[in-house]
Amino acid sequence: MIDADEMRCLTTPSPAAALDRYDGAAPADPATSRSDEIHRELDRVVDSVRFDASERNRRFLAYVVEEALAGRGGRIKAYNIATEVFGRDVNFDPQLDPVVRMEARRLRRSLERFYLTCGDNSSIRIAMPKGGYVPEFQTPALWSPSAGDAQANAPSEPAGTERASTILVAPFDAEGDQSMFLHFNRGFAEQVTIGLARFPEIAVFERPSDAHYASAAAGEQRRNANGEFALSGSTALFAGSLNVKAVLVQARTGRVLWGQSFERDLQCGNVLSIRDEVANSLVRALAQPYGVISSIANAAAQAKEPRSLSPVECVIRFYEYKRTYRRDLFSGVRQCLERTAITNPDYAEAFACLSQLYTDGHRFGFAPTESPSGLRRQAIELADRAVQLAPDSSRGHHARGLAYWFAHDVPASLKAMQMALAFNPNATDIMTDLGLIWSLLGEWGKGVPLLEKASAQQLSRLGANCVGLSLYHFVNGRYEEALAEARDVDMPDVTHGFVARAISLVRLGRKEEAARAVQRIVELAPCRGGGILADLAGVNANPDLADKVLAALREAGLSTEVTRH
Repeated sequence: MIDADEMRCLTTPSPAAALDRYDGAAPADPATSRSDEIHRELDRVVDSVRFDASERNRRFLAYVVEEALAGRGGRIKAYNIATEVFGRDVNFDPQLDPVVRMEARRLRRSLERFYLTCGDNSSIRIAMPKGGYVPEFQTPALWSPSAGDAQANAPSEPAGTERASTILVAPFDAEGDQSMFLHFNRGFAEQVTIGLARFPEIAVFERPSDAHYASAAAGEQRRNANGEFALSGSTALFAGSLNVKAVLVQARTGRVLWGQSFERDLQCGNVLSIRDEVANSLVRALAQPYGVISSIANAAAQAKEPRSLSPVECVIRFYEYKRTYRRDLFSGVRQCLERTAITNPDYAEAFACLSQLYTDGHRFGFAPTESPSGLRRQAIELADRAVQLAPDSSRGHHARGLAYWFAHDVPASLKAMQMALAFNPNATDIMTDLGLIWSLLGEWGKGVPLLEKASAQQLSRLGANCVGLSLYHFVNGRYEEALAEARDVDMPDVTHGFVARAISLVRLGRKEEAARAVQRIVELAPCRGGGILADLAGVNANPDLADKVLAALREAGLSTEVTRH
């Protein structure tokens, strides 16, 4: 994987800072034994289909490497690159024409992405530090995880290093008559702890269950806890019902951030099953991507400069992007996650989220200059890397399921998605995506219950929930219900919601409104590849569903050319 040292390519240090930071690094001497090795690595990079650089930037890279190896590092200037590589004439002025700077930026990004997925095969890596065009040739010692400490204070790295939000779970107080269930309270706290621990963005700690704390002592414990949050509360069994009160406080100050009561009728089922269901409801309220902890962390992250975000804050930013798939958030979130993957090469969650972004890059056309097939391939490789790093984490399997879906491998997609949900049954975003996949395959009996369950359990409904349920009502002729779901889709930069609106409106005879939805589809269509269903279902959609949707879109005024798969 790309190391922390390569993060120099992503910042603009002052000359003095650059000299200090680069520690006197110089181009390789051609007389050294590394010359052949560097040539082999250059050939590997420029000949690889995974190196997403233009032909001109491949020549750019070859030129600067050859010049450096020939001992002519002093000649690697913007003017010489422009005239000898880009074909500019002798009157070229780098102060007036920024072409070299712009292409160097693209080349750096291409190198970073290449090593992000193909770095394991390298014995040496080629990097181009920002602030110049002279390449560096880096040995494994520079990019191994053990080198992280040496780079910890580099100004281009995020100021924070946290990979998870931390929470201390205290024993819940017992109220009412629990004599028949001596370990009821302990079991409740354990179920909460297990559920929270399944969310990789959260690190869970327990306070010893046999300790007794007075109110003042408990407050002091919270303030000194090794974490951001502390969770406490009580359970009460009385009159055939279960009542749970939960309070989340800021560990450092004891400030109350959130509180909620949960009540269930015990006459309706097994007491312990109901206890665990309430514990899972509490977990979802706190820990799902749009839950309490994520919302608090996201609000804090919004006030920070992008480069100061910690790894977990980059992941939280990803989920904020995924709520609406806003195009203007895509590049910033991608850069944040790529930087995190570079500086934290063993952080599985960054690779899993980055995989989903690469999938979005081709399905929504958010990365229009990059090869769709290359993005699909990289999405799979990044997801595989996430699973390799954390085999029991739901996030990597979720990313793998989406990557395989848009690579048209439906069995592999379903297997990965089902495994993701098995690892974290409380992950409503995974439940939503799996429900939508089943629905697009025409397996409504499998998909709709998942969509409805996720919709009921989410604090904030995701657009994919609404799209899936809208399509379900549409194919069954319930057009008013389909339109109501479609209107809840908050994804202004992708076609999903507008497709759902258009097909519902035209079936209701509201053709003027349908035409306005179609106009938005036409405006968005150049921004994404494939047919109008490609960014939703790839080529995997059930034929009957696809025919009904496309027929309604044509009736609404969308041309055959735009609707074609």
